[in-house]
Amino acid sequence: MVNTGKPANTVVDGLVKALNDKSKDIRKNAADKLGDVGVASQTAISTLVEALNDDSEDVRYNAVDALGSIGERLFNAGESAEAVISGLLNALHDESEDVRRNAADELGDTKASSPAVIEALTKALNDESKSVRREATKTLEKIETPE
Repeated sequence: MVNTGKPANTVVDGLVKALNDKSKDIRKNAADKLGDVGVASQTAISTLVEALNDDSEDVRYNAVDALGSIGERLFNAGESAEAVISGLLNALHDESEDVRRNAADELGDTKASSPAVIEALTKALNDESKSVRREATKTLEKIETPE
């Protein structure tokens, strides 16, 4: 796994703990920062996947961003991002249009191209939200024509 060392792991532990805080703003910021830390630990990933069930749309949105950042780093390092991709696929079914749109976008950034990803994005082309459909289209185009 991509890892920047012991100090970063200490930061991740603190942010993981903050994701369970009573305050929505603390949870939202913790999710956001987990994507920036540069550590792709199983603990960070599983905690972010759990955060996709948070009551707050902002927390779920930031968890999707963080998962996308981690997934992209894992892909670039040639490592498996299966848990990240699974979480992003689940986020495509979120009640929030913004979270679903963001999930479609982040799937493109992770360069995931498995049959499950293509199937989920193809289904998202029928989403009730125009912005989700547009993002799913863009992501499918990225997958079809890699750089």
